[in-house]
Parts: sequence; C-alpha cells; structure tokens
Amino acid sequence: MNNRHYRYPALTLALMLILAICSCSDDDPNVPEPDPNCIGSAGGHIAVSDTSHPLYGVSLTAEPGDWDKCWSVYFGYNSTFTTPNFDDGLAGYEGMVTGSLELSIGRQVTWEQWEEAPGPLPMQLTFPLRDITLGPGEKLTAFRYDEPAGLYRLVFPEERDDQQLTISTDDHKSLWTWGKVDLGEVDFDTYLAPVMRDLHGEGVWLEIEAKLDSLRQAAIANEIEATCASLEIVRGSLAAGRDASADIVRAIQDANAPHCGLCDATTPEFYEELREYCQLKVEEILTDLFLGSSNNFFIRLYGFIMTEYKRYCIEQLDCDFECFADAMEADFYYNLAIFHVANLMVELIDWSMDGGYINCP
Repeated sequence: MNNRHYRYPALTLALMLILAICSCSDDDPNVPEPDPNCIGSAGGHIAVSDTSHPLYGVSLTAEPGDWDKCWSVYFGYNSTFTTPNFDDGLAGYEGMVTGSLELSIGRQVTWEQWEEAPGPLPMQLTFPLRDITLGPGEKLTAFRYDEPAGLYRLVFPEERDDQQLTISTDDHKSLWTWGKVDLGEVDFDTYLAPVMRDLHGEGVWLEIEAKLDSLRQAAIANEIEATCASLEIVRGSLAAGRDASADIVRAIQDANAPHCGLCDATTPEFYEELREYCQLKVEEILTDLFLGSSNNFFIRLYGFIMTEYKRYCIEQLDCDFECFADAMEADFYYNLAIFHVANLMVELIDWSMDGGYINCP
C-alpha cells in the first residue's frame, strides 16, 4: 500500500528534474539578455536624460510599424573637431561649435557580434532650443553632415515650439546637430537650393532655376523690356517665390499655432476676420472706457453687458488672433512679407496685361 501511494509523486519529481536539466543545457552563455529598452514594431521613444551630457534633451521617436525589428539606440557625441566650422550664415546651438550627435542603432547578437540596423530607418529627431535666439531673417534648422561633400545640409523642422524643434528623417548614419541659418547671409546655391529642390521636386526646381537664369542673363545684357515674354519670366519667378514662402508660412503656422484655431495668413479670409477682430476689440475697449466708469448703475450694467458681448463675438471668430500673435516669431513675419510682396507683384503684372497696358498678342 505504501509503495503504491508514493509511486506517482516519485515519477513526477523525476520528470521535473529531467526538464530542469534540459532547460539549463539550452542556455547559451554567448547570447546576451535582450535589451528591454529597444524600439521595435510597436514604436517607442528614447532621450538623453543626463543633464551633464552635451546632448541633454535630444530624443528619438519611431512610430508604430516603422521598425521591423527591436533595435537598441545609443546617443554618441562627436566634438567640434570632428567636422569643419560652420560657413557664413550658419550657427550651431553653441555658436560656432559644431558638436554633433552620432547615432548607433543595432542589436547585440552575441557578446562579440553587433548587428547594425540597415537604412533607411524612419524616425523623428527632437533637439532642444536651449539659448538659441532668432534675429530678422534667421530660421531654426537641423544640420545633417554630408561627409562626402564636407559640409552641413539644412533640414528645416516639421514641428517646433518654445523649447524644441523636431525633424523627420530616415538617415541614422550621418552626424546631426542643430542651430539656425541666416537666410540673407548664407550661400544660396550651397545651402538653400537643395532645400528648395526637396520642397518642390527636382523637375519644378530646375524649371524655376532656368527662368531665374534667363532673367539674370537678360538683366546683364540690359535687354529687359516690358514685353509679354520678359514679364512672363518675371511673373513665373515671383509666383515661384510666393508659393515657396506660402509653404514656409503654413509650415510655421501648423507647427507653432495648432491650438489657435483656423489661422492661415496666406488667405484673404484671414484678413477679413482680422479686420472684424480689430473692430470688435476697439468697440470693447471704448465701451468699457466710456460706460464702465459711469456713476449711473444702469449705464455701467449696460456697458458690462456690451463688453461681454463683444468678447463673446471675438471668441466666435475662427482664429484666436491674440494666441496666434503670441505664437509667431520673426521668421514667420519675414516669410509672410516675402509672400505678400511677391503676390502683389504678380497681381500687378496680371493687371497690366489684362488691362491692355502691355500689348500682348
């Protein structure tokens, strides 16, 4: 009886020992533990959180579905001597210093073998603004180091606020840094033309360049006359500049004031509503000034009601103009001015042609 009672527990214990031995024999001491902080198909975010690190505040984000494997991300810092100094019109987040971010993305297959992630690898890089201040004609930008060319390429941010700027890229093999560009001082052909080419596409940009070159050649030869052919060249160049500035203005609006309502400073509706806002604001101030200080209680009450009504009307506008004005900086107004000047010139040329002031066949 006693042997029958203990037979099955003994067999169970023996099986457990066999499984334990087998499981131990499968462990490979050459294979490291998986990185719990790796970014995979579910997406993820990693940032430099050490306040003493030169790249403190820099972060990388991958959207769900962008990465097919779980890759580890490491942020390395390259000193200013790794890359050449900035050219005229460019400045880094530390002035002339060109300290840069070097990404190392991959996974540890064994203790001896590191597998580097292939490219392209879609991601967003975010850089802190720190003490960067913008003057007239200056714009925030990220810099991608083009090693074969030996210079930095501009990558304008898709998003920015008072504390950081964010760009989208699939290049994790180049060095990255950030700062600002002076649009009036930087060499156009070297730095801005590639950005315009990316913005408009190779074919459209070549067409714009051809028209600009024709205009320059004609100006040198003093052959520009008020003819339809020359005006079409001028109009096309101005229209291209207008459209490019409009794209930049809308990108700044979308990045800086998404919470301010429907505000598009490139449309006539924006200025129609702006006039309505100014009128309501003046009426609100005058009502409060002349009726709110009256000694008559009913007049003060009426003034209070009318003031609140004007504020209510302002709140019903599609654009919150006070919020919008607070969110915009110098680069917005610089590009907006270019847009309006170019648009005015295009309309003037159209009016001259349509009105018969220029004799066109």
